[in-house]
Amino acid sequence: MSSPEDDKRPERPAEERDWVDRSSDAAGKLGFNAVRVRWKLEGWRKRWRQRQREGEARREQGRYEHQTCAACGALQAGDERTCSRCGEALPPRALRTLGRLGGRVPSMSVILSAVLVGVYGRMLLAGAPGGEATLWSFASPLLIEFGGNLPMGWNGDEWWRFATSVLLHGGIMHLAFNLYALAMVGPLTEKIYGRWYTLLLFLLTGVLASLGSSALRSGGVAIGASGAIMGLIGVATAWGHRQGTTASRALRNGMLRWALMVMIFGFFINADNVAHGVGFATGLGLGLVASPRWLLAPERRWLRLVVAVVAAVALVATAVAVLVPLSTRLWS
Repeated sequence: MSSPEDDKRPERPAEERDWVDRSSDAAGKLGFNAVRVRWKLEGWRKRWRQRQREGEARREQGRYEHQTCAACGALQAGDERTCSRCGEALPPRALRTLGRLGGRVPSMSVILSAVLVGVYGRMLLAGAPGGEATLWSFASPLLIEFGGNLPMGWNGDEWWRFATSVLLHGGIMHLAFNLYALAMVGPLTEKIYGRWYTLLLFLLTGVLASLGSSALRSGGVAIGASGAIMGLIGVATAWGHRQGTTASRALRNGMLRWALMVMIFGFFINADNVAHGVGFATGLGLGLVASPRWLLAPERRWLRLVVAVVAAVALVATAVAVLVPLSTRLWS
């Protein structure tokens, strides 16, 4: 096999020489391997031209008048809002154009992760000047101020703590573990139930986990998204069991192992296993009664719209209640 040094191309006529020829000749005069420089430049030019062709193809697709239903693959007119074959809602032109140009709407798991990271950053900025926050941990008074959950009777009329505490984390390792767990189970739940039902399940099981924790704990402040994530694990477990196929049972067993690992790990680090258990149990119950086929049926598009509005408003309201704390300091 010949090496690049052995590849001696005949020189082209002066009128056919381009910037690659001139650059490689100049590199050779400076002591570089002219053939290797030529290969590098040719590779760069080839990749650049490929990107130009792909970009032109995307721009051309953006001008198409028709669209394809993602649910059933049927070709639809560009101005249609609902698939004529399956009844599924079709995205607006702006989102279709964004997708054809290589962009896409973030998944709900990514959106939730961004909210959790943003809340953590907000608390870090608020607590660092007074020494109540470091990158690794937050003091209890700061967690309470930003919406941490307290035992039943200690919350007073601040019922919103059952929701705000779901978005809080006590330290960077706590946050990192939950982000990892959400990245594992969140996309799976989205694939089964869709983004808006996933958000609703996350918030609902998270609040119920906080309620259970508040009712059964005797002291301390509880925070974290792990109750909500355990809720999603419970939902996925129930779905896998209901499906009854070999693959779905394997998924069910994998989710059960994950839940067991969370409980064992929580026991050793003294985490809020009450919230973990309640979150998993409520998610399991919801997964057993909430059929994705029924919820996602074309004739119940109105229900998906209602869920989307309610879940989105709930998430925004909860995030605002954390970012602009509703509470005064209870502990000093």
